[in-house]
Amino acid sequence: MIALLTLSGCAAGVNDAAQRIQTKFIGNKVDALVVAFGPPASSFKMDSGDTAYVWQLASAMSITEYSANQFYCKVNVIASADGVVTRLTTQDATNGWGESLCAKTLGINRQ
Repeated sequence: MIALLTLSGCAAGVNDAAQRIQTKFIGNKVDALVVAFGPPASSFKMDSGDTAYVWQLASAMSITEYSANQFYCKVNVIASADGVVTRLTTQDATNGWGESLCAKTLGINRQ
C-alpha cells in the first residue's frame, strides 16, 4: 500500500482526476458507476427521494517514525430519484509528485 503513495509516474493530479470522473458520470445513470466500480460501499436514501452513494476505490498508508496516516480514494455521489447522477465529489490524496491516488487507481494519466 505504501508504494501507491511513493511511486512516480504519469498519473493525473487530484483536480484533473476529479474533473474527469465528474465528466464521465454526472448526467448518467448511477448504474454506470456500479458497472465501472462494482457495488458501492454504502448508500443512503434521503428524504428528498435522492440517494447518496459512496465508493471506496483504494486506500494507502503513510508511515513515519512518529505517525501513520491513512489516505483514501472515495467517490461520493448524489443520484436523483430516477437514478441520474446529479453531484459527484472525490476524496483523494496525492503523493510527493502531485499524483492522485484516484488517478493511479483508475489509470487516469496526465494530459
